[in-house]
Amino acid sequence: IGVFAIDKRSNNWTDSESILMNNVIASSDGSKITFNPTQYYPVKSEKNYTFYGYYVYSAAVCNESGFEPTPAADPDGYYVTLPMGNIDYLWAKSEASIYGSFDGFNAKYIREITKASATGYMPVFNFAHITAGLDIKVQADSEESREDFSDIQICSVCVDTAVTSAKLCIAHRTDSSKEGTFVSASTTKGKIEMTAGDNNTVWLQNAGKFTPTTEGVIVGHGLFLYPGDTYKVTVYYM
Repeated sequence: IGVFAIDKRSNNWTDSESILMNNVIASSDGSKITFNPTQYYPVKSEKNYTFYGYYVYSAAVCNESGFEPTPAADPDGYYVTLPMGNIDYLWAKSEASIYGSFDGFNAKYIREITKASATGYMPVFNFAHITAGLDIKVQADSEESREDFSDIQICSVCVDTAVTSAKLCIAHRTDSSKEGTFVSASTTKGKIEMTAGDNNTVWLQNAGKFTPTTEGVIVGHGLFLYPGDTYKVTVYYM
């Protein structure tokens, strides 16, 4: 995951004095975030930081398209352009609750809540999925003869006129409602295709011959699309 830690009171998020972490790589086992090397709060800092995390940070992820996301900044926020199709993107924010005279994460805040064993005030990332994950299922009509559709072989699954890339707002200084959402004005449209035997596309399952059942057979898995949109999906078979 990539992690940002930014002074919530700063008026300019491109100012180095406002940034504790700028797209620092970390690993997560689901309950613990690990930095290598270890990261520290400035001991004398009066700044109050908020943490932001996103996935995917690097290209070293199974079934990716070999891209390297590079966040960009303006005075009000951080953004990253991400391709759609085969990656389940995640986002999280950890903002400090007011504790005594402290209202943001810094060394003094952490010391105070540690002394009080107030573990509920520690930084926590609860990652949310920010794309729409779809499975493609081929299902037999109960009124049709199963023999009529036996030994089907899927050639490809295509999503026509899909959003193929979009800009994610990782963090925003003045409008928190934009955080963890895609900037709709910065989308690119095209076709997303699922094909067999190509690691650079989303997964196509049961590409060999199979017979659909009334319960349905999953033929496409791991299709992640721009959320809140309507799509036409075409399945090519023989």
